[in-house]
Parts: sequence; C-alpha cells; structure tokens
Amino acid sequence: LDPDLDRSRALMTLLRREGLQNVKWVASPGDVVNSLSEGSFDMLLANGRVFKPRGSWLKDITKEVELPHISYYHLMSLLLGQEHPYNQMSEALISLIAFLVRKSLKNDHNQLQEALTRVRYCKLLSLRLGLPPSQVDGVVLAAWLYSGGLGKQLLRHVITPYGLEEILKPEKDAGKNKRIEADIFNLVNTYLLVKKKRPEVASDIDQIRKLLGQKFASPENKVILEAFLNVIKDEEFLNKVDQVAPRILIVDPEYSRDSSMVLRLSNDGYEVEGMPDASKAVKIILRSGADLVISEINLPGTDGRRFCRALKENSRTAHIPFFFLTSEEGERLAAECLESGADDFLKKPVDLELLSLKIQRILSVKASKEPKKGIAGSLTEMNTTDIIQSLTAGDKDVEINLERKGEKGQIHIQQGEIIHAGIGSLKGEEAFYRLMTWEDGEFEIVPCSEFPSRTIQSSTMSLLMEGARLADEEGDDEGELL
Repeated sequence: LDPDLDRSRALMTLLRREGLQNVKWVASPGDVVNSLSEGSFDMLLANGRVFKPRGSWLKDITKEVELPHISYYHLMSLLLGQEHPYNQMSEALISLIAFLVRKSLKNDHNQLQEALTRVRYCKLLSLRLGLPPSQVDGVVLAAWLYSGGLGKQLLRHVITPYGLEEILKPEKDAGKNKRIEADIFNLVNTYLLVKKKRPEVASDIDQIRKLLGQKFASPENKVILEAFLNVIKDEEFLNKVDQVAPRILIVDPEYSRDSSMVLRLSNDGYEVEGMPDASKAVKIILRSGADLVISEINLPGTDGRRFCRALKENSRTAHIPFFFLTSEEGERLAAECLESGADDFLKKPVDLELLSLKIQRILSVKASKEPKKGIAGSLTEMNTTDIIQSLTAGDKDVEINLERKGEKGQIHIQQGEIIHAGIGSLKGEEAFYRLMTWEDGEFEIVPCSEFPSRTIQSSTMSLLMEGARLADEEGDDEGELL
C-alpha cells in the first residue's frame, strides 16, 4: 500500500527477488478493499509515513473487509540503515513486558508460575505449528499481558502491530475469531483451567484430548489440539532431565513454615511444602508429585491411615515413601500405621537428627532404583528443532549430545539461550546449522553446570529460522540428485 508507483515497483522487485512472487501494488485504502474483496492475502505492507498505524484510514476500510496482518515500513530509514531489525525490536518489547509483569507478580508465586506456564505453552505451540515470528510474538505478548492487573493496564497503553485485542477476546467470542493466535491462546488457557480443577488428569493425554476435544471440535482446532498434545508429551519427557531438590510434603493441620522441623529439612536441601488436610494434599501430589509424605494421623475429614492406604493402592502414587509423625497415643498405633502401608512411624516431638537420617536413607534407596540423570532418544521420534524449542522455552541448563553414523556433535543451552555448538572442527553457528540438518540419529540430554566459551551470539528464533531454511535447501538438493 503506497501511493507512489516508482517506489512500489522497487519494493515489489526486491520482494520477488526474495522469493515472494504473489505481490500486488495498491495505491489507496479503496484499492485495498477492492483487492481483498477479490481474493485473500497473508500480509498488508503499508508505507508507515503515509498510512499511520491505527490511523483513520484503518477504521474506514475495516468496516468493509477483514484485514490480514499489517506491517509498516519507512523506506528512507530502512535504506540508510537506521531501521532496527524486527527481531531486535520484538525481543526488546517482549523482554520489557515480561520484566514488568514478573516484577508485579513477584509476591504471588502461584500466579507468576501460571503466567510463566501460559507464556511457555503459547510460544511452544505457536512454534510447533510453524507460525511466522510476528504471529509467535503476538501470542507470547498476549500471554504476558493476560497475567495480573498490570498486564491489563499495559494492554491499554502499549501500542503494538499484533492486534492483541483480537487475540485476547473473551472466550465466548472465540468461535467468531478466525485468527489462529486466538485459537492457540484459548486452547492453552482452557488446558490450564482443566489442570487446575482436575490435576489428576493433567498428564493423561487421552483424558486431555477428550476434555479439550469437546470444546475445540472444528477440523482446524483438532490440528491445533493434536499439536498441543505433542507439546505436552515432549515437555513431560524433557522435564525428566532436570536435577531438582527432593520434595517433601507435610500433611498436618498444625503445619508451620517456621517450625524447627521445616527449617531443618530446608537446610538439608529439601523443598518442603505443607497442607492442612488429605484432600488438598492429594491434589498437590497428583499435580506436582512428591518424593516423601510426612503425615499426622488425625486429619480433618479423614484418618491418616486411610490417606496412606489410598496413596499406596494407587499405581501413580504407590512408589512415594510415607512417614507418620504423630502426637496420638495407642498401644497398637505404630503397627496399624505400618499395616496401612507406611514406611516409618515417629512420635512428636521428633528427634530432628534421627528424622534427617531416616529421610536420607529412604530417599537414597529410592534414587538408586530410578534411572540415572539425563534422557535419551531418537531424532526420528523427536527432532532437533522441537527439542531446542522446548529446552529454551523452559530456561534449561543442558548439554545436548547428538550422534549419527559415527559423527558426534554437541549443543549447549544456558538459561534457555543457545551459547555453543560443535561438531568435529566446526564451532559456533556453522556447527549448529550442520546439526540442524540431521533428520535421524540419536540424542542425549544431560544437565549442565559448566559451560564452554560462548561461540553463538544470535537469538534462538533467528538460529532456528536459518537452520530450517538451510535444511530445506539441503532437502531440495537431495531431491534434485534423486
């Protein structure tokens, strides 16, 4: 969209040289309406000096047609090298919004974790569906701005080209909204709501498919849903690579974060959480897991022995060690507790040194029976792109070891950033792009705390886009040879 014919011819020539063959010039908003009435377009590229973002010209034509994504250009500053690359501008904007929202939620741990999860899933699903960077960024920004009161305030004051209001429409209007970004956002939000209300089905892919499939039943949404289920499965698999502190859940109506026992266990390196009753404890265990449960016998609404028996009879929780720590008295109390499936029985006030030793012993035995750290698999089942997207979105510290036909390579990710790649004598981005072309072979992912010197400076998005382009070119070359 540019009123100047000569300038438009120059731009169309450049775009066609870059491989975009279906380019049409329009000189006025009226021409935009006529062209969109005759056919569909993926983008409207507008002269930003003549047609201002959110200007009156937009209001006039949106009454007649539905516009595609709009991008604005300023040709003089672009030719003089004064225009910042898109990826730098988008990264700066997203980083700023993320910083502000994180800061506003720093005292609300649950809401912050929910926001981080929403952002991660929105980004991973958008990437898995192959959306262009501008659409991925739109979904990610929408996910950040949906979180907390500050996000909604920022939405009213921050002007972006992403059409965030359309992505963040109320759920009741989702059926009328044909934008795939809105479908992604609504699907992720629905999943998080299901996960909160029914934590017991959060990791059951068949149940999630059934529950979400009732709401997202159109053919287009089924494709998005299946892609999202793959994201969830990959995340569950890749999360096994983390080395996390053992998690102890204390179930006691008198639980206190300041008690000597909690302080001692925290100082021993355990993550300690408390619940006042068994029903809330079960929800936590099913949603987040636990490495050890320490429970009182007398619990609101139930008996601790019944609670223990229920955990031990469930295949998903039977492996969790269970200690009773009680102030109750009774001649056969200890025997009854052990008969219910408990691994140990202790009386209050507890000897902290003895408790610490017992916990160390039972958790070390449990750890010896579990697989060693790290995970491995085949690149034919999970490709390099999906692995890297999940690990970077999760801010992981890992080393990825790749092997194919005797060749070995490594990719290092630190705090979610790709910092190094190597294969043979190749280092840095050249090595990374070489590894990205591998469609078969084996991978191993292990936690990493010591990293090599940084050899890669580019962002993850630009690395993956260039890697995908080179992989496509290599595939085309092989096709020509065949």
